[in-house]
Amino acid sequence: MNHTYAQLDTFYQNKIENYTLAVHQLKNKINFIALLRALFFIAWLYLLYQYFYTHQQALLWLSFLGLAGFLALISTHAHFNNKRQIFQNKLWLAKNEWNVLHENGNAFDDGSEFVLNEGYFVDLDIFGKHSLFHLLNRTTTWLGKQALYQHFRNPMLQKEKIEAYQSAIQTYSQQYALIEEWIASALLHKNESTEHITALEQWMKQYIPFKNRTYFNRIRFVLPAFSIIALFYTLDTGNYTLLSVCIVLNWLHVFFVGKHNGMAFANIGKQQEVLQTYSRLFKIFTHVPANNDAILQRTITISNEASKSISKLSFIANLIHQRSNLLATTLLNSLLMYDVHCAVLLNSWHNAHQSKLKGWLETIGEIEYLNSIALFAYNHPTFVYPGIKAEGLSITALNIGHPLLSAKQMVTNSFQFEEAGVLLVTGSNMSGKSTFLRTIGCNLLLAEMGAPVCAANFLFTPMYLFSCIRISDSLQENTSYFMAELQKLAYIKTQIATNYPALILIDEILRGTNSADKYEGSAEFILQLIQQPCIVLFATHDLKLNTLEESYPNDITSYCFESTIENNHLIFDYVLRRGIAQNKNATFLMKKMGII
Repeated sequence: MNHTYAQLDTFYQNKIENYTLAVHQLKNKINFIALLRALFFIAWLYLLYQYFYTHQQALLWLSFLGLAGFLALISTHAHFNNKRQIFQNKLWLAKNEWNVLHENGNAFDDGSEFVLNEGYFVDLDIFGKHSLFHLLNRTTTWLGKQALYQHFRNPMLQKEKIEAYQSAIQTYSQQYALIEEWIASALLHKNESTEHITALEQWMKQYIPFKNRTYFNRIRFVLPAFSIIALFYTLDTGNYTLLSVCIVLNWLHVFFVGKHNGMAFANIGKQQEVLQTYSRLFKIFTHVPANNDAILQRTITISNEASKSISKLSFIANLIHQRSNLLATTLLNSLLMYDVHCAVLLNSWHNAHQSKLKGWLETIGEIEYLNSIALFAYNHPTFVYPGIKAEGLSITALNIGHPLLSAKQMVTNSFQFEEAGVLLVTGSNMSGKSTFLRTIGCNLLLAEMGAPVCAANFLFTPMYLFSCIRISDSLQENTSYFMAELQKLAYIKTQIATNYPALILIDEILRGTNSADKYEGSAEFILQLIQQPCIVLFATHDLKLNTLEESYPNDITSYCFESTIENNHLIFDYVLRRGIAQNKNATFLMKKMGII
């Protein structure tokens, strides 16, 4: 990154000041236009009133000008209102990013709906308050939130794919203005939800195209032409016969397409605003400079086609939505077969684009994902994009820290794990073992999402991630703490048989049994794990397990975190060391708190 945190602070402060001023100026403009609009309306009524009393043609023409001015000011007022809302949304985003920068919280959704009490999702705080999802999330649509969720659930494991995303994010993270424009525009319409997507997908799957398309495409112009001729004939002669025949024929066709398109009209007619939003968002992304990046180029190409095509569908959806005006559609169907025109347009669009809509919707989510990771990268200029090894099994880090910890609290560590094996991590209570495990897991997950990581340098082999850190019992499922832990360990053992290479994070297992049983079970499990192509970080208080290193020096290595007692105070440095922890603190803390 080519900026510092101080520059970021200034950048967002300037944004806040500029948008605050812009919103204030637009508010004054809108108030002035509202006053001017009222004056034009009064002038129109007054001139029309005077015309009826004086019958002066000049007054009639002036009243038309007054009406034209009034209508123009309605449009202008709507335009400036929309512009003000865009600036308000940009102001909201700038304030949010400034708050995030100063560790005051992120106003975007925290992903609580995705909270899963399984695997690394619960162990690494992936979803919910103060989660990794919440740290990254800048999505504004349901599609985007789902895409971010899926990337957390299924991180990438192919070197080429990760590098492609790294390249796209590095380029896109320099386009704050376009990301800001996307988010501000999406926030104009907050009613997009899973119901809208379901309705669109149902329409795509259930819609049955016309078998006699050519006939309806011709008759929708021929019959209305005869109907208009019949109308003038009726007005001229007073003979309703020809007009009545045309109206009956028109309604026969309307009833046919209504029967055929009833479900489609119901699904599409309510989607106009959401489709318009999608079209606008795609249009914004077409302005992103790709800089020869493959992912961005592909997404821009898709966005260009999708913007135009979905805009057409939005127009058709709006036509269908207008059918709710019974008086207007009754007249239009009687003379022009309005529903037939809607049905033919919808049928033509479906035939041309039915195979693409699902992909376009997925692209909306993918762009939202890029927005989230790009802003994350932009807001963390000291984070680095990892290097990736296609072969072997390794994780090497320089000054790695936990991305959810503030810079003031963070203590970084460096290490080099160059091959499969078990790393026994010992240390006293609160010395940093669990945080270290989560630090490695979170950064590996970020790396496999194409994001920069909280380190000065990071080199890794893409691998699956499994963990057993937090355990909770369940009264509803009649599961004890001990059984829940065993189930988690069994799941890991089963998964690594087919999903490898893997990083496995284990924190103090078998706490629910006696010390002898705990040692024996832990030792046997460790010996099972060293036979697999995995890197295992195994945190434990049981120093006896470190004796396994003597028998398996090529497979088991000991690391530790130490604590010291100085002047009756417990001190932690949270620094990872080679070797076995020597110091204890449980008895000291119990005495200090008066427990013993």
